[in-house]
Amino acid sequence: MPTSPKIKSTYNLQFPIRVPNDVLVELGEFTGNFWSDSLAQEPFVIEAIRNYINPPPLAPQQPATVSEAVRVKAVPAS
Repeated sequence: MPTSPKIKSTYNLQFPIRVPNDVLVELGEFTGNFWSDSLAQEPFVIEAIRNYINPPPLAPQQPATVSEAVRVKAVPAS
């Protein structure tokens, strides 16, 4: 479910933006809402934009270990 805004908006911009048809149809299929239901799609668009602008932090990576396949075993001299 979309997250609620954390910062209270000080702007009241009411200017429409254009979204390509194929993106609207894909968003509708993804959310389960009809593509032209802009009120139902709005929270998903807002969440996607916020996640793009401020992505969640990456999980810390564990140190790489040497795998058995990479280790070179000593071969006895003949």
